[in-house]
Amino acid sequence: MRYVVVDDEPKIRQGLAAFLTNRKDCEEVASFGTASAAYEYLSNQPVDVLLTDIRMPGLSGLELIERLRTNYPDLDIIIISGYGEFGYAQKALELGVRQYLTKPTDLIKLTRVLDDLASEHMESPLPEDLMIRNVISFMEHNLDRDIRLSHLADIGFVTPNYLCRRFKELTNSSPMEYLTRLRLEKAKNLLQDPSYSVEVIAQKAGYNSRRSFSRAFNREYGLSPQDFRNKNNQE
Repeated sequence: MRYVVVDDEPKIRQGLAAFLTNRKDCEEVASFGTASAAYEYLSNQPVDVLLTDIRMPGLSGLELIERLRTNYPDLDIIIISGYGEFGYAQKALELGVRQYLTKPTDLIKLTRVLDDLASEHMESPLPEDLMIRNVISFMEHNLDRDIRLSHLADIGFVTPNYLCRRFKELTNSSPMEYLTRLRLEKAKNLLQDPSYSVEVIAQKAGYNSRRSFSRAFNREYGLSPQDFRNKNNQE
């Protein structure tokens, strides 16, 4: 699990970071004294859990969460605040915060919350992400078309950079690498049907020439489309 801690009080920030580092599920902990610094980090790094205070100089914890929610709907957020006012808790609930804890932090309760989150991540190593599913669905239904990264970003209503980062996090490949695998899987299936020529299969898989198709196929499978067809027929 990758954690981010945001608190303007050094002792609390360092204490939480040390506590998280000692957890068995911890892969990485990043800590920040301001919400703006945390936001800059979170915009460029995949993170599983954010633990943040509310009242801090400059950008508040709630403002940080509001900024993050648009592009990071799956980020699990825990608020640890010295303020237990109902208004704060109500706003946190509206923003989809998983837990609202008050200071001094109850480490037993925090441990229980983190254990639950870790279990959820283990059960679903690739979290549900509607935006990514929509992009993949578009790919699957349009493999014969010329698809650019900018087109996929438009489908997801995100920037190309964000799409690449989120896609990599969920599938361990870039959008275009994933698209290439889908194209070649379709081509493999079509090659088993002798009624289709290699040229037609190349077009159906989204390649504008037999040469570019053969090059991609050979790079992925170690043999040409025709050799694959011949080998498959022999078997």
